[in-house]
Amino acid sequence: MWQTFLKGGPVMWPILGCSVIALAIILERIVVLIRCGKDPSGYLRRLIWALRQGRWIEASSLADHAATPLEKIIAAGYREFLEQTDGNWQFGESNPSEQNVLSCVEMAMEAHAKTEVEKMRQNFPLLDVIITVSPMLGLLGTVTGIIKCFDVINSLAGATDPLRLSVGIAEALITTAGGLIVAIPAVLCSTYLNILVEKNVGLINRWGDEFLRLLRAKRGEELEYSGAKKTAAARDN
Repeated sequence: MWQTFLKGGPVMWPILGCSVIALAIILERIVVLIRCGKDPSGYLRRLIWALRQGRWIEASSLADHAATPLEKIIAAGYREFLEQTDGNWQFGESNPSEQNVLSCVEMAMEAHAKTEVEKMRQNFPLLDVIITVSPMLGLLGTVTGIIKCFDVINSLAGATDPLRLSVGIAEALITTAGGLIVAIPAVLCSTYLNILVEKNVGLINRWGDEFLRLLRAKRGEELEYSGAKKTAAARDN
């Protein structure tokens, strides 16, 4: 394998560098994006319970210790909610400023969500560059390999030496294959990473709406997600 790599000539080194960088980006992004999709229902349940009990210090502590992007987005909504209400909020009771408050909370979460989505797409442009450049490097190796073949033919005054010609042909074929070997898996992985990002965007929308719904909800109303009724509603009573 190593001998085959060396036969590809100097162009194989940047192709190898592209493969290493692409692999590092793909593995790191997969780990990050899977972690981003962690279910925040437990965090949201504790935050809403603290709000309904008027435990603002506890709620603020939860906001400060938000770990995942979904939790941080909810925490951004909470901070805006606290700023708008100063802790003076009656759940489920008529409040003329409710729509204004919730609109501000929603905008705060949307702004923070954009930041988190940008973080999710970190290094995607570099991966796209590698996907584009790798086949071009392979093509460059093909050209340099063919040039070597013509140099051999010229040096032999038109005569052909199969052994010497094979060096240039091998370089042309190996570099072409190397560029494609890097680019094809990178394209597939890039598609998968974009699917993970879109999935996380859907989760962001879902849990952002859920947080707003709970701010509108009557005191002790059952939460939609599994296991929340016993914990939240029971504690409120």
